[in-house]
Amino acid sequence: MNISTLQSFLDQASIPKVTIKPKTFLEIARQPHYENVISNIYTFYFDPYEEHQLGDLFISSFLECIQLKNTTENTPLANLEEFEQFSDFLIDTEFGTQEKGRIDILLHNDTHAIIIENKIYHNLNNNLEDYWQTIERDDKEVKKVIGVVLSLKRVHSINHSGFVNITHFEFLNKVMSKIGSHLLQADEKYLTFLKDLYQNIENMSTQDLSTGDFTFYVKNQDKIDELVKFNKQALLHIKTQIIEAWHSFSECEVISVRENGDRWFVSRDVKCKSIEHLYFLIKFDKLVNSERKFSIHLLLKDKSENKRLYNKLEIQESLNNFSNLRPNKKPEMNHDIICLAEAEYVLSDTEFINLKDTVIKKINEDKFLDLIKELNLKIKEMSKSDHEMGKDGLDQ
Repeated sequence: MNISTLQSFLDQASIPKVTIKPKTFLEIARQPHYENVISNIYTFYFDPYEEHQLGDLFISSFLECIQLKNTTENTPLANLEEFEQFSDFLIDTEFGTQEKGRIDILLHNDTHAIIIENKIYHNLNNNLEDYWQTIERDDKEVKKVIGVVLSLKRVHSINHSGFVNITHFEFLNKVMSKIGSHLLQADEKYLTFLKDLYQNIENMSTQDLSTGDFTFYVKNQDKIDELVKFNKQALLHIKTQIIEAWHSFSECEVISVRENGDRWFVSRDVKCKSIEHLYFLIKFDKLVNSERKFSIHLLLKDKSENKRLYNKLEIQESLNNFSNLRPNKKPEMNHDIICLAEAEYVLSDTEFINLKDTVIKKINEDKFLDLIKELNLKIKEMSKSDHEMGKDGLDQ
């Protein structure tokens, strides 16, 4: 596919905008879909007396969902009216049954019980009748029981008249719609946890692409594949132009990184000959988006003899003399590296197209190489002076 064909496609096609799902703490912990983890979180919030201080928000929301499902799907639950005043209940997880099954969550008191079968990605193949019989005649007392299959996706066939299906997203949507009256007394920390749970369920419940967006992909897959290849080639071009610009200065050496590693299309370190503790970091990852930016950072290795170097008067004077740079008055220390100064550049189309020449021009205009040489000379002079005065390096 040639460039004119790709250009015509881009001009005519209405390309869907990709929405990135926010990453949740459960995803960071790599436990977003574990049913026992989700059950334990639900158990905490179902308890009206727990530290969250949300009271009966979860149980009242859950009962409203059951009532709505019971009405809209014409599957009346025989005992539902008995649960209008359901309170003072205990909560169990992994409750053992007569047939050695496990009920994920059981809300129960002396007379009533709600069986919750928690499903994320697994199919519903549990013995719900065993669950029912175990709880209905628990302790030889007949209880009023209702059951809920709480699933990520809709379950169309439960095969038990005492159970209804509610999705996790339906349930938590109801919780969030009712949360307003609980906010004043709620504990802020547990509100944050609840929001994260809600986002986690939303992430799992929604498709990565809508049907319409995926249809667009299917119809235009060959052109999209070509664009992906073209974009990869453009990234290689950007990287190469940055490296060649710095290599055009005989005293500069661009340090290699692992091919296709984390830094491959992101950044490079640049060292100058005969300069030990100072070097440049070039960040160019923002050149590939609409920001069209790259930045140059002057870094100092924070070794013992340089520990307080960045706030020496002589060093600050040199940094301030280069007006286009932003000296860091209180630079952050990260992995024994101190950023002394930095400069960021936003490129026009012409500058971007002529990227190598643009980078060379910025290096020359802002006199980066003059600065690093000047600072290196001052480091050596101060180090020599300190040793002659009997000091133990620049750290004193």
